[in-house]
Amino acid sequence: MPGPRRRIAFLVCACFVTLPPPPAPADEFDRLGDADLSRPVIQKHARKQAGLNFRELAALPAVLRDARSSLLIVVTDQGNVARLIASPGFRKAPGDPNKLTPTLVVDRFETRDPANRAAPLARGKDAWLFDGFGYDLDAGQVVPVDMGADVRFVASGSDDGRLIPVGKAELFVVESLPPAPKASADRPSEGRVVRPADYNGSYRLAANGVWSGLLELKVDPEGVVTGNYRSDSGGAPHPVTGKTTGDHGVEFTVTFPRTRQDYSGWLWGEGKNVIAGSVTMINQTFSFVAVREGATASLATLGLKIAPGKPEARALTLDESGENFLIDADPATHPLSDLAELLKADLDATVVVKAPGAIAFERVRRFVQAIEDAGARSVRLAPIDRASP
Repeated sequence: MPGPRRRIAFLVCACFVTLPPPPAPADEFDRLGDADLSRPVIQKHARKQAGLNFRELAALPAVLRDARSSLLIVVTDQGNVARLIASPGFRKAPGDPNKLTPTLVVDRFETRDPANRAAPLARGKDAWLFDGFGYDLDAGQVVPVDMGADVRFVASGSDDGRLIPVGKAELFVVESLPPAPKASADRPSEGRVVRPADYNGSYRLAANGVWSGLLELKVDPEGVVTGNYRSDSGGAPHPVTGKTTGDHGVEFTVTFPRTRQDYSGWLWGEGKNVIAGSVTMINQTFSFVAVREGATASLATLGLKIAPGKPEARALTLDESGENFLIDADPATHPLSDLAELLKADLDATVVVKAPGAIAFERVRRFVQAIEDAGARSVRLAPIDRASP
């Protein structure tokens, strides 16, 4: 019968070779990022340990249904809270395949400030700790024990090892999962995991650079979406119906009197203030983005102009020489070389080109080409007797 060392090594190798990779990001480990992990909560759901050897790690309760290893919590020397999944491992010695070296594998970890859980301070996966190695969970790095390590691994013989907290750091074994906070009606939940209720709220929506308006979404506990959409061009609000999807997305339809727009999008996990995706109308698909009203991130940061109003149109009239032009109602003439300087203030404005009926079309074509070369994004040609844009 094989000895204990060989049995442990076989099980560890089987785990690393035959099991599939950890589940997709929205598993139970990630959901803990939303949970309150203050010291009273940790003390209620976890047990403090001075250290853990291989057998103690193997005997820990499986609190995560979708993880093969034990869930631990470390309060770092800086007071931050790290949750990690760790397991015993063995590495073959170079040149001697029969000699195995005990190691500790940090399968996954994430460290957050308990006073500000909005974003992780550090995260990582698949870190191997050999005998004497330390790990700084605040920085997410393998370090010498005396250089800020929060935990260290000490091998014990050829078939065992021990995970030990360092200095002021504290090690806890999670025995039951703390409850995840519920999203309130007026703000999304904390953390990066998107829940159906996180879609609740009002958004400034822009689609294809053409449509914009105010989108209001309400999501019930079953994931059913209702609301309305009011276009910036005016008119009555239009009903919105839909549902959240199993991949943490949302699908909804805006119904207009004669057509409809079908949206499919996903809420950004960081901040939960932006929905991005695609919209289909009359068998054509376009992109859209919706930014939560009151979001702390400015629209300029996202490179967007939401509801800018109707762009001002510029009327450029080519004179009969084909070398000069007028701007709007200004009687002063300008050479073609002035186009770039005159248009750069608002390249999104529609340029309406007018020309005398007697002028050669080739001159008009060169004028339009010069306007496009100056950076104008929308150019429209109109006869001189239809000057108004």
